[in-house]
Amino acid sequence: DLHPRVRASRTMATFAGALQNAKQGNHGDAVAAMTSAATQGLVLAQYQLATWHHQGSMGLDEDLAEAKRWYSEAADRGHGVAAYNLSCLAETDKARSRWLSTAADMRVSE
Repeated sequence: DLHPRVRASRTMATFAGALQNAKQGNHGDAVAAMTSAATQGLVLAQYQLATWHHQGSMGLDEDLAEAKRWYSEAADRGHGVAAYNLSCLAETDKARSRWLSTAADMRVSE
């Protein structure tokens, strides 16, 4: 098993590679690397992957269920904008209120 710092370093390298692939137009490689980093728990990767699913970018179809899944992962780990985006996608007033409150607690404003 890898030392946590080594694992974190590798995850950040995967994330950086995903961004580089995205910039170069290598969408499939970008999505694969971003998914790997997100699955390993990197909040920035979770948020970015959610955004790609939400917008239907990087060769992905718009998939609000996947967007919500990854926004939720990021929000649960402290990403305020992800919480706000979840409030915008919420289907019930209760869920909308929950995520808006979470975003406000994280000092995110509309």
